[in-house]
Amino acid sequence: MTDTRPRINSAEVADYMLSINRPISAPELTTILSRLYPHLLVENHDIYIRLRGFYVSDQAECVMNNDVRPRTFHLKSISCRYFKFRHGRKTDISQTAIVRDHANMPNPWKKLTKRQRDKAMREVRALYQSIQKDLVHKRMTLTV
Repeated sequence: MTDTRPRINSAEVADYMLSINRPISAPELTTILSRLYPHLLVENHDIYIRLRGFYVSDQAECVMNNDVRPRTFHLKSISCRYFKFRHGRKTDISQTAIVRDHANMPNPWKKLTKRQRDKAMREVRALYQSIQKDLVHKRMTLTV
């Protein structure tokens, strides 16, 4: 038997997570969202996939705790550009806890440019080489 209800979207999940502002697990979130949105299809696997999407996205600041089971996720902020509404059902983001204006906020989800990544890698290599050089020098003085 197939369920004809539309699925819950990421904006509704993010809105609730931002409003509670605490770590939450996928099963707990599924139970709560099922009660909040009885007209929508809310499945545990679907919620977990959305939480993992928040965690790996560069447009969201989400912390995952692997030390507890089930894993907990804490969504701290998310860009409105993360959401792509499909299949005709849209959520009005202006009525949610999702921040629309990021002009005066730090961008934790901003990607590094290739030049910035290369510079960081050069600095790490230089640090590694200096540590290696110091260790070699100390070994040389110990053996003599």
